[in-house]
Amino acid sequence: MILEKDNKVRIARQVRPDDICVGSFVAVLCETYEWPEFSCFGGGGAAGSDGVQRVTLVPNETKPPVLVEAVCVPFVFVVDAGGKRQIFDMRRVRLARVSNQFGRAVFAAMSRKKSHKKGRKKSHKKDRKKSQKRGK
Repeated sequence: MILEKDNKVRIARQVRPDDICVGSFVAVLCETYEWPEFSCFGGGGAAGSDGVQRVTLVPNETKPPVLVEAVCVPFVFVVDAGGKRQIFDMRRVRLARVSNQFGRAVFAAMSRKKSHKKGRKKSHKKDRKKSQKRGK
């Protein structure tokens, strides 16, 4: 069993669309893809089929949690640690609520990583400018 510093076990739990709250941290558990059902023999699908083939997949890469900014079921407007905004359609993704402590820790680490990269790029640009001035 994995315990946090405060000796509490933290578990991500799947959340229903109507239970998502603004300000909570969520992560994608799985995504559902749909396409028209077809048969190479020209017949319809199975009896009682709605003519749609559905496949639910767990993403290949684990994406970091995002912060919920607005909800209008079935749509959820979120922002990631880098400031990128997107809309999830709850008919196509299943989300899990993660603890606020976990979400804040990931956001802090991801934003530090991004600001470190930006700072490094700027210093390289300054170095190039200095070397160009010396070369003239």
